[in-house]
Amino acid sequence: MTDPTSQLSPLQSEFASDADMQELIQMFVDEVPQRMSEFRFAWDRANAAELGRLAHQMKGAAPGYGFTPLGESAKALESALKHAAHDLTAVRREFDSLIQMCSRVAR
Repeated sequence: MTDPTSQLSPLQSEFASDADMQELIQMFVDEVPQRMSEFRFAWDRANAAELGRLAHQMKGAAPGYGFTPLGESAKALESALKHAAHDLTAVRREFDSLIQMCSRVAR
């Protein structure tokens, strides 16, 4: 069975053509797998507070590296968490969307 995210196009930085940003973008891209692991770890432990913290960090960081859609996805998760009263089932769609978007991040 194929991975459904493999059918989606890579998410590239809006600053990809800026030579001054190349190294910074690569550092961010290289960190995304670790961030995904942290999100999944928090999800598996139903740690809404940690998910909120991670989403807040991603919401702030991603646009600065030119990944605005990723920042918006993190913002949606953070907002959903605030309104879900720690019921993670209510935010599953936003969580899955963020993880999918992270898997598409590319230099």
